[in-house]
Amino acid sequence: MKINYFSETSIEALQQQLLLFEQDSEIKGIILLACDENNYIPEKLNPVLTSLRKPIFGGVFAV
Repeated sequence: MKINYFSETSIEALQQQLLLFEQDSEIKGIILLACDENNYIPEKLNPVLTSLRKPIFGGVFAV
């Protein structure tokens, strides 16, 4: 298991991090926990998530 926390809140930064996970052959699936204060817009976030080849699970949580 690998755990990574990053505080950058842009969709672009999230996409770059997810691409690093995609390239790591040791990672078989991804759990993504995000905060609603990141203001990820579904129309921008969904294409990033659906482009992944690895399974992804998680949610956006309110504080």
